[in-house]
Amino acid sequence: MASLTSSRSLSRRLRLGRFPRPRTPRRHRPPGIAPPSQSLLGSDRGEQEHAHVDHLADLLSAIQLQDPRKTSQSFIDWTSLISDRSSPRHALAVQQARELPATTLSEMIRNLDPVANPRLDVAHGLNISSAMTQFTSACNLVDEFGVRRHHRQVLAGMTALLKIRAVSPSDFEVMMRCAGAGVNFRQAKRFWTAPVRLGLKKYRSPKTWMEFIKGRFLTEPLYYQYDRARVAVLPRDLQRSGSRRMPNAMVRYLDALRLSRSVLQFEPWNRLHWRPDQDWRRYLRHTGRDSRSYGAHFRRAICYPTTIDEEFLCVSMVAFSRSNDQRAIREEILTYHYGITFLKIQEPPGIRPAGGRELPPEHPIRPTARLLDAIVESFGAMSETILALQLVEFVSQRWQVPIPARTWSNLLNWTYVCATKPLRQMRRFFDRGEMGAASMKDVSHVWNLMRSHEVEPSFDDWFCWARALIAVRAFASAVPAITDHMVPHFNAVDAEYRAAVLEELLANEDAVDRSPSQRRLEAQTRKDHARTAISHCLHQLLKVASRTPHHRAGPVMQRLIPDLIRDLPGFFPPDIVYRSSQGLIQLGQPGAPHRFRWIKAWRTALPARYSAIDVPEDSRDLPDDLWPRIQDMRILGWHRLPNERVGSMDQAPPRPRACDAAGAGESSAWIRGLRRELML
Repeated sequence: MASLTSSRSLSRRLRLGRFPRPRTPRRHRPPGIAPPSQSLLGSDRGEQEHAHVDHLADLLSAIQLQDPRKTSQSFIDWTSLISDRSSPRHALAVQQARELPATTLSEMIRNLDPVANPRLDVAHGLNISSAMTQFTSACNLVDEFGVRRHHRQVLAGMTALLKIRAVSPSDFEVMMRCAGAGVNFRQAKRFWTAPVRLGLKKYRSPKTWMEFIKGRFLTEPLYYQYDRARVAVLPRDLQRSGSRRMPNAMVRYLDALRLSRSVLQFEPWNRLHWRPDQDWRRYLRHTGRDSRSYGAHFRRAICYPTTIDEEFLCVSMVAFSRSNDQRAIREEILTYHYGITFLKIQEPPGIRPAGGRELPPEHPIRPTARLLDAIVESFGAMSETILALQLVEFVSQRWQVPIPARTWSNLLNWTYVCATKPLRQMRRFFDRGEMGAASMKDVSHVWNLMRSHEVEPSFDDWFCWARALIAVRAFASAVPAITDHMVPHFNAVDAEYRAAVLEELLANEDAVDRSPSQRRLEAQTRKDHARTAISHCLHQLLKVASRTPHHRAGPVMQRLIPDLIRDLPGFFPPDIVYRSSQGLIQLGQPGAPHRFRWIKAWRTALPARYSAIDVPEDSRDLPDDLWPRIQDMRILGWHRLPNERVGSMDQAPPRPRACDAAGAGESSAWIRGLRRELML
């Protein structure tokens, strides 16, 4: 049966339009299967199709019905008319926005709050990795920069709305959350300064300042797309002037790693959309007296009447970590406010916490689980996971704060991120050798402590633990983690997805309290996430086991891998390739669904700029727009195009009569299409 492919996925991989694009063969859509939903794809729909649709009325109706998908899509359609001056309905949309009561507008904005309404994002809480976009329909949920397309569109709508009318002071807080979810630092600044332009400066509260800091420095997992590697501090970005300047040889080595990774990347993930040659982390690295650093914001907040409570200190810790300012976290927050001192020791990480002042239960800065989460988030981003573990245990014992499961999970995942090869390789060269780089032994240590506290690991925790075991070649322990814990989770989300598909086919909207299409999108995203994680673990197991002669001739290739292929065939690709002592083994699965196909195409390497060490001294004062850039590199390679799911499903055709050949063909085509959807 033919499958659907996305031209959007292909065009995103072809970096420059001047290079010829490959022609993709026309794919025929099966009868009874609708094309992918435009709201899911995030593309603009034609004016002819919606010439007589009142998007504002649909938006207000969706808010009353508490339909998150229809609410966001109606808002995007309505605000797109406001921003499109060439549209014949632009004037009407602007008039509607200006005549809308202030209370109704505030309620509308609050219903689009990404923090208070997580169901607006069908992939809420999931890290949509680059691999997931190459194998599943999740490629339609993010743009070419790896940011949720829904958040970017809602942010554009908020920006267009603010240009034509004023909003209440509390609405600016929601807009800043939208800017944070859309990873737009400049728009967060504009939302912060907008009350000054509108004469509402005196109504800005400490909470407004807090939301600005969260969006400006990406302190929330929602803001960095639940991908910890995006905000992990890279040693290359720690180059400073004066006494903190690194040797030239070290800078050249780290810069070579930066440029090599840039060439290998297909899409500009983790980069600023207004400047694709700069990483988020580079933008957040400023420290000291620089007005762009959080140190300047922190001093400004202390001078103004800002409430100093636990939330402010926790947000400050995470914001300081974006520029690797460990000194400010330890001295200005932990020591000054909590009385925690640090004693030098010989073992890693070189210091240990001590002291701690007495704080009454009603004190605004008394530690709670929020402080434990901030410690893990801030020190984990700086690759100081051992110190984070010591601080968490110290604060928990000193102030009798129970360590929640989410804190253990976050610490485990941060330890694994810091122990992965790219970050560990840079840290070993830059910092204190083996003492400054996390390892898989640290992951095992955190896992054992986590299990000793009787914490039940989540699916992401098992995914992290299985990858750590595979990295150290503990295959006998990694396989039970996959088969006994990850696969049952996939079976549960697969059953939920099948129930959502059945509900949508029956089209019984009164059966549940949510839209069937919304439920199916959420279920299929969780299913794709779980399948991608399990497939990645199995792929890494085959890859790592094939490297070592000991495993190629041992029981791993003789019994373990054949048993996995027999028990879990659905998580392997149609063509399985691995190496044993007898040579290269290739196995085919003729009946396995093809979730992607290969396309050979040209692409252009991502833009990059030279380091200052490679630029003559008389040219180092050039502005950013004139800074020397690396010449574009044209690369011919193979690209994966995922076979996408359909946007909506039709009901089953009527049962054909015995002599009705056309009806029988339509019915069989519908059944094949349904089976394809369930197998993807």
